Amino acid sequence: VFDAIYDRLMEPTAAGGYGGKLYESIAPNEDFTVWTAVLRGGVTFHNGKALDAQNIADMFPVQQSGAAGAGGVSSANLVDVQATGDFEVTYTLSQPNSAFPAFLSRGALGMVFDAELAVADPDAYNENPIGTGPFMFESRDIDNETIAVRYDGYWMSDPEGNQLPYLDKISFRPIPDEGTRLDATLSGTTQAAHTLRPGTTRDAPAHRHYPAHIPLFQF
Repeated sequence: VFDAIYDRLMEPTAAGGYGGKLYESIAPNEDFTVWTAVLRGGVTFHNGKALDAQNIADMFPVQQSGAAGAGGVSSANLVDVQATGDFEVTYTLSQPNSAFPAFLSRGALGMVFDAELAVADPDAYNENPIGTGPFMFESRDIDNETIAVRYDGYWMSDPEGNQLPYLDKISFRPIPDEGTRLDATLSGTTQAAHTLRPGTTRDAPAHRHYPAHIPLFQF
């Protein structure tokens, strides 16, 4: 759900490192205690507000105060985030960290949210999260279904120039039991499934009812 609603600043590359997503570039000083990043232009939140460097800086106090964010801040040795230009962000660390870009690919520090709304009314924002991702939050029925719909203003296109995302809507349904989740995929009740068990991704394609076009995702 997070990856549908929120974009990340950095993302893993096929070569094994990290490349920019919302960031076009990032570079350290000589001792890896200061990192300067350049934010992509032309990106807007789902409410139409333009993304700029100040929003990234304004996210930092929220990240410091949240349980997940505080852990990421501490692990990254991050002590300060400043907007040093309209689209330039400078991170200051308490000690060298050559792996800092990896932290900007993770949820705690890497997912970009509308900091102004999150600070103004945290409860309301939790019920209606605003990101820059390919899908907008529509509704959530706890323990039943979360629905996200296509964001027509999304900035990213595929290699052929087609605007992303391809889908109009995604319905996320929690199915705690591994067997039931797999059965739902095999029967066509769901079109994709997420599993944490290597055995499922290994064994499911061999199942006689398994459709070749149905993906199983393991993270």
